[in-house]
Amino acid sequence: MDHINFFLQEVEKSRRQISDSVGVDGYMKFVSTNYIMLHYLCQQHSIDFYPLVSKQEFFIECVKKRKEEIKEKEKSGSIGKERGKRVKKSLPMEKREEKREEIKLVIFDKDGTLVHNNFLFQEYCTKIIETFKNDVEDVQKFGEKLGFDMKESKFVQGGMIAMASRSQVCQKVVSILGNKYSLLQIEEKLSRIETSSETTVVEFTDTKELFVSLKKKGIKIGICTSDDRKNSLNHLARIGVLKMVDYLKCGDDNKINKPSPEPIHEICVELGVSPRNTCVVGDTFYDIHSATLANCGRIVGVLSGNSIPDQLQESDIIIKSIASFFL
Repeated sequence: MDHINFFLQEVEKSRRQISDSVGVDGYMKFVSTNYIMLHYLCQQHSIDFYPLVSKQEFFIECVKKRKEEIKEKEKSGSIGKERGKRVKKSLPMEKREEKREEIKLVIFDKDGTLVHNNFLFQEYCTKIIETFKNDVEDVQKFGEKLGFDMKESKFVQGGMIAMASRSQVCQKVVSILGNKYSLLQIEEKLSRIETSSETTVVEFTDTKELFVSLKKKGIKIGICTSDDRKNSLNHLARIGVLKMVDYLKCGDDNKINKPSPEPIHEICVELGVSPRNTCVVGDTFYDIHSATLANCGRIVGVLSGNSIPDQLQESDIIIKSIASFFL
């Protein structure tokens, strides 16, 4: 923890020096770099990331600026007419001089956004805990550290397993078990669990119909998920939308994952669309902050996963599920 405290002290010194002297791009590069580093340190020291980062001044300033921006948009009427009930008013990052851009690309998260988390991962989480139950003193606490409540058979709000890639889950298990197994051994065990699981895929709405409507408007579709490619291809095919996805970014693509902005930037570059012309839809803090750091034109939070509104506060709008999604 000393390493993290020292890092945060240095970040705050730098923030005070640059806060009023750099523009939008400079400040967001500063936030993004330090945010990713803090995320890495928390992983290494098994510290919950969100409760820590949400208290940091550089993060609070980022949220404050986004709130100011949305307020300006609402005053100018650029947010657009509401269709469907807002769960919570929009909330904002940097004032932008340009008007709201046309949306040419929508990037969806998969788990908790397009399909139910609990149906997908309940069996998977249970099997992980069952596999290592003899290596821990308290099975319930082991599950809670992974973000899953064994007694209630449900995910913990903001728990890491609903947001993390398999690689991140493996690192977490290694840390919890006190390096009793090597990372390679954990990866092999979890790989066997995944390939043996026949999961139920349940949609929040008719995803195919939604994607068809977007395609008719000439809007490209991307998927940015922390899940592995094998699972993602399977799930998207089973709900009948795989062929409509223009670009798929997965958690095992050997690159930095959410909450870094890099996955969003990669999709935008590959599809030839600016982040300012991109709408991101997701159910976790990782989805929303990834889109914020990528400077996306529109950010939609959904409560269909395991997050509470406060964890999605950087969204332009928060809705119950993609059943209420509109452009």
